[in-house]
Amino acid sequence: MNKYKIRIGNNPKEYTLNHLRAFNIKCLPPTDFKGTRVVINDLRNKKRVIESYNYEIGDIKNQGFKFLKDLGIKVNSFYYNEKDYTYTLLSENFEIMINK
Repeated sequence: MNKYKIRIGNNPKEYTLNHLRAFNIKCLPPTDFKGTRVVINDLRNKKRVIESYNYEIGDIKNQGFKFLKDLGIKVNSFYYNEKDYTYTLLSENFEIMINK
């Protein structure tokens, strides 16, 4: 796991944080020409993938998880943003790119 050490001001106490890569998952509503879509943004590498919403999976978090898992990216944890209804999936993998 990638560890990141910080100090606050002149305090000699050192804190260790886990350094993780974030993927934001959000839903795009249907238009007159396109159906519902799921956007997977790699927030570190500024890359994104847009997929058609998978009604068999039925959930954008699970669809994003499956997409990353199929690429070989292990998801360690997630966060749900209740303000804008998006998910952030977190991974220790910094090597594999999400471009199809």
